[in-house]
Amino acid sequence: MSDYKCFLVFLVFLVGCVSQQPVSEELPVVEEVLVQCWDNSTADSLEECPSQEIVEVKIEEAPAPKILEKTLMQELLQKAPADYFYYDGLDGIIVSGNKRSTGEYNEYWNAYSRIMFWNTETKTIYILAPRHVQEFWWLEKQGINQTAGNRSTRMLPAFFEVKLAGNEDVDENLMPPEFNKYWFDAKEGELVRIVRPFYSKGPVDWMREYELDVPVEIDNTEMLLSNVGGNARSNLSITYKNKGKSAPFVIFRFDNILGVPLFIDEVDESGKLLKRNSFEIGVDYISQHKRVKVSENLVSLPEGSIVISVKDYEKYSED
Repeated sequence: MSDYKCFLVFLVFLVGCVSQQPVSEELPVVEEVLVQCWDNSTADSLEECPSQEIVEVKIEEAPAPKILEKTLMQELLQKAPADYFYYDGLDGIIVSGNKRSTGEYNEYWNAYSRIMFWNTETKTIYILAPRHVQEFWWLEKQGINQTAGNRSTRMLPAFFEVKLAGNEDVDENLMPPEFNKYWFDAKEGELVRIVRPFYSKGPVDWMREYELDVPVEIDNTEMLLSNVGGNARSNLSITYKNKGKSAPFVIFRFDNILGVPLFIDEVDESGKLLKRNSFEIGVDYISQHKRVKVSENLVSLPEGSIVISVKDYEKYSED
């Protein structure tokens, strides 16, 4: 047999052997299940995850707002009267809140005094004119004409309005020069003297200037305070560094009943008295020899009054 025939016989034999091999079954597919742990890692089961530590979360509470304590002077101001009358040795002032007046308006008595009303916040002062103004003239000035038979005979209290700065040097130039013709004590260059009571500083006004200050000394020694208004007992004196230039220290000496200072002393480092501010104080006002309880109506412009300019008042005087 030739070599070629032998190769063919071997090839047929080989194919036959391969075709007789059994067909193997498919192998099963195993799906692997992984678990994601709390820390984002993976494991075959929960048991294989790392142990989780329990972290306690603390919620911090917001701090409580601080309650600011009142100063001693602020506590005293809460108890001080809002309506009262005081005399500072030169002028008598009626006080109701921020409003002030030099007295109660009276159509008969005010010919002998210069009545003024003002507000400490606005610094606008109203000064009663020397003479009242006829109502019929004022109405015609406003464009309200009256027949000859129906003319009003009433006289109206007329007030000049002056807006001040609170500084006497500045206010001198704000005063109308015509004022020197209306009052005997009004002189050119000294017109600001007309509104002198406007600059008066009462006991409660002093207290407000020092309401935020820390006292240098507090003295509870019992003492008797004597002035023109009589005697009063005091068991409270408070020393502060003076805000003014006249003395280094100021001492408030309080009246036990009203709770406001009767004396405000300006002293040097040794306690030597350099200046005494003395007050008579009361919650009522003497009006025409009668005691009247201080109230807001005493510091308000009277009913039926008018505010007139100096120019119009001059015109009225000419007419």
